[in-house]
Amino acid sequence: MSSRPRHLLVALLALALVAIAARAGAQDEDFSPESDAWNGLGRFAAIARERGVTLEIPARLDVGTLQPADALIVVSPNDELPAASLTDFMRAGGRVALGDDFGRGDTLLRTFRIGRGRPNRADALRLRGNDELLVARPSAGHPLTEGVSALVTNHPMVVYHPELEPIFSFGERDAVVLAGAVGAGRLVAIGDPSVLIANMLELRGNQRFAENLVDYLDGGRGGRLFLITPGAVMVGRYGEPGADRPLHDVRAMLERLADVELPETALRIAAAAIAGILMVLAAGVLPRSSPYVGAAMFARPSVPGGFAGRIEWFSQRPANLGDPAMVYKLELEIELHRRLGLIAPVSIDDVANRMKARGMRSTDVESARRLLGELAELREEWERGTRGDALPEARFRKILASGEALLEKVRNLG
Repeated sequence: MSSRPRHLLVALLALALVAIAARAGAQDEDFSPESDAWNGLGRFAAIARERGVTLEIPARLDVGTLQPADALIVVSPNDELPAASLTDFMRAGGRVALGDDFGRGDTLLRTFRIGRGRPNRADALRLRGNDELLVARPSAGHPLTEGVSALVTNHPMVVYHPELEPIFSFGERDAVVLAGAVGAGRLVAIGDPSVLIANMLELRGNQRFAENLVDYLDGGRGGRLFLITPGAVMVGRYGEPGADRPLHDVRAMLERLADVELPETALRIAAAAIAGILMVLAAGVLPRSSPYVGAAMFARPSVPGGFAGRIEWFSQRPANLGDPAMVYKLELEIELHRRLGLIAPVSIDDVANRMKARGMRSTDVESARRLLGELAELREEWERGTRGDALPEARFRKILASGEALLEKVRNLG
């Protein structure tokens, strides 16, 4: 055989191997909604469409675009979920099912005091004697259990809650499915996402459970059903489309100002606040230097960036520092909630109680109460437009120093 045909044969063989490897890789991708392989969600997606729902499978979902009639099925997420936004979505009427065993869904579960753990295999039925194929039985009458005598799992985790009764469980308390109300909405926690893969849907009970789940989430409300697979990204804040985009908050402020009749003085203050924020943002976006101008041209005194820059900018002008104080109030509360593990909305009492539980001294807790109370009063005056005299710089800097000291004390808690 000449060298040319031999090289051609080698090239064709290599291409064939690449194609086979690519196909095998696609088949091996867990929870792929386009795959009908044993570990894919293609069959589940088909079931959802057959039930008449509007199914969407986004690679990126802005939570702000969701409507109360919509529902989500989140499967084995790779990234931490936006728990606060999903909570607001459910309180408004949205429904969420989280199927997760070892993924990043624990943030959302902890928000509702739902824990995960290993099942007690000694009390569980097994399919074909396999210790990993545990059989869950319906534990309570619920729309999810209709027509399902057994739900077969594959390497499951159990989910538990101090008050919620199991929907499906191994034995008495080892729940693999929990469901509960969140405001006007619903949350379903499933300890094994593989109950929805094609291989498991070959079992009659699992297929009926999948049908029940779709019907329960849809609820005849005419909304959309979003299937969120492991690689999908969820961003934004519920009720605020585009909240993850640059300048969203500034744009929202401008829209609110357009609808509010303000006195001339208040308009000047608001304009100064917006201008200050935009100047700081622009300082971080524009080039540091230009090849077209010399260093001596258009010389300006240096201004620090970030929040310090905002303080400096306002302090050099005869404006009311109440506006940056409101910005600092928001930033302080967000950071406090994050460090204390609280989900907004929370009260000052909630913050104080969490500080006490973490071991903060009573005197420091009372100082925190006074600071948060002072900021709350300023916020009320700011919203009513009854601030009276301008907030002095000395008082603003005192608020700032107290807030930073509080954050440092919280950081040092156990």
